[in-house]
Amino acid sequence: MLTLLSRASQPTTVGSESEKEVYFLTGEEAEGRLGSHVDLHGPIITENQQQFKWDHRKGRPIEQLFRRMGNCNSSVSVQKPSLSLRKSSFVVMRLGDVQSAFQDNRISKDPLNVLDLRNPLPRSTLPRFLTGEDCQLLSRVRDTILGGGTADRCTAPIAEWNKWKEDEDWVLLAQGGAQTLTHQDSCGKSTWITVQEGQIGFGWVSRPSENELCMWRRDPNGFTGGRLRYVVLRPGQTIYLEAGTIHFVFRLDEHQTLLVGGHVLRWSRVDSWIQVVLNQLRYPNSTNEELLPSAPVYVETVAHLIEDRRSLGRLQELGGKEAIARFFKIKQQFDLELAKFA
Repeated sequence: MLTLLSRASQPTTVGSESEKEVYFLTGEEAEGRLGSHVDLHGPIITENQQQFKWDHRKGRPIEQLFRRMGNCNSSVSVQKPSLSLRKSSFVVMRLGDVQSAFQDNRISKDPLNVLDLRNPLPRSTLPRFLTGEDCQLLSRVRDTILGGGTADRCTAPIAEWNKWKEDEDWVLLAQGGAQTLTHQDSCGKSTWITVQEGQIGFGWVSRPSENELCMWRRDPNGFTGGRLRYVVLRPGQTIYLEAGTIHFVFRLDEHQTLLVGGHVLRWSRVDSWIQVVLNQLRYPNSTNEELLPSAPVYVETVAHLIEDRRSLGRLQELGGKEAIARFFKIKQQFDLELAKFA
């Protein structure tokens, strides 16, 4: 992380579209940009887009989170810097023990990083600018996997639920000093994160060339090229990343952080999305989670949904005929690459 930050600088926020590296936008501006088929060349950052509000009479947001989680004897996966690189990257801890570690807000020499915590908060944590139709493809993928051909409320059998990991919203909880090195989010998903408590440093590789992307995929931790940029986010701010954004996260020792985040897929970006997934299949170390067995299910389901929209004459919502042709051409490459794992 020290190596990354020594090379990083703050992004260009003004100038022409070819110069900007981040977009500080109002909610309305952000929603308009995501629905306009315009390429993004960096993250979007907005404020006050979360309908849900904490009750500050009941303590810190982190304290309220544990109140809402309940069942202190349940287990949760936790990353710790002291774990050996030759073994698993996480340990399983009792939720009550994790709560105790966060209770006194002291600096930890071995900071916990809880990356896979379910969200006990209402669905109103979804930022308003991401509620447009173009951002709802992941929800349709979920409905198709779990509901099959029915429009009734989901009554999917356990076997179908096992194909789906709940990732439309989740919680990131970390003690001060916890770090996450450069990676892409798995299965080519776009990502949003809203800060609830503490300050968080967020960095990314800005406008990478195809050659830089190839070099990074081959050796993510050894990559020394590209233009690294960073921002510091505070409570109430939301950052949105397009699929395939190479990013990293850092924290000061004195700041525990609570973040609520989630993933989306965009109808108008299906061709660029499947290219990201294909590259992740070829270079599995580039992602933050295992790609299999989820990726093939996602790809086949999206292909089915595209065919459905094509039959309804709604190709423009998917980027037009050329974008759909690119999607199915890349899907053929994906299927050939997947066959190597059989």
